[in-house]
Amino acid sequence: KGRTVPRNSAYWAGLQTAVKATDAWPTPDHLHQDLKRLCGYVDWYANPLTGRDEMRVQSTAFAKMSEAEFALYFRMAQMRFTEKMGFDPWAREAVQ
Repeated sequence: KGRTVPRNSAYWAGLQTAVKATDAWPTPDHLHQDLKRLCGYVDWYANPLTGRDEMRVQSTAFAKMSEAEFALYFRMAQMRFTEKMGFDPWAREAVQ
């Protein structure tokens, strides 16, 4: 089954709630990038320009991640965020 818009929308709504509640990130996309790193959704590569190993976050785009993969990532991101920040921005009470 392909990716679903409702799950994707719920994810981004939670990011927006988190950004507004914490002022720790300037935008939901900044938090999204940090969550992907925190959850290990990264690739390492040897940058020929710097001569160093560097990290790139993986894409969660519809074409890059199946519904099952995104659901797993979403659960992990929710759990890690809640552990680190002490609240769940995806909880029904937080979104209302």
